[in-house]
Amino acid sequence: MDEATAVMFTFFRELPMELRLNIWEEYGAASPPRDVHVTFSKPKPGNTRPNLKLLTAGPAILYACSESRKVGLMQYFTSFNTQGSKDEVEKREIYVDPQIDAIIFMVPGWVRQYNWADLGHEATASKVPTATCRWDDTTHRLCLFELYSEGADSVVTTKKGMVVQPRQKARFGTAGDLEKIGMQSASGMLRSDCKFPASWDGFWSGLCDILEQEASLGLEHHPPGLHDFLHWTRLG
Repeated sequence: MDEATAVMFTFFRELPMELRLNIWEEYGAASPPRDVHVTFSKPKPGNTRPNLKLLTAGPAILYACSESRKVGLMQYFTSFNTQGSKDEVEKREIYVDPQIDAIIFMVPGWVRQYNWADLGHEATASKVPTATCRWDDTTHRLCLFELYSEGADSVVTTKKGMVVQPRQKARFGTAGDLEKIGMQSASGMLRSDCKFPASWDGFWSGLCDILEQEASLGLEHHPPGLHDFLHWTRLG
């Protein structure tokens, strides 16, 4: 760098704070919509309650520096609050912009999918504080999906889960759209506009309760049938 260039160049950290914050705000506003992939980690012996696990990178603005994080937290919010114990609510640091981002929850193979259909209204009416009230039926769509893809060796790969997306910025409308999650030439079903749980946090807490109970009992179950996961009939 020659002397003339050095005179014109200013390190970012030496800019006025107001200008730095404005730059971070512009950066956040220009960030594209994200597909936030989430699943459950498998319970371990002695800890039978499943944990939510993030499969995609978090928003970069939250991890660049303390100033960027302060700005980013006005845009990105924790999307799940699950009950960590009887006395506390444990926050999972899964950050989502509820205005533009889609949450794609992938059901792991060890979960009994048809339990989801058995969760009635009472199971969603949890006492867990609804800190994530930014996700409800008025602002977001909830869709269930099942995708099947047959490989060259005739082995069928299955992916099941749910998509929660803002109604004004919906990007997933058909099963074909779900190729975006990484299954090319997949066939399957997508059930649009399922009834949203009465309580977002309550639903996840209730589901974790059931999975924890089953894991502690060591029950053996028959695998669910085709499209059992889509029978979302008792929620709401």
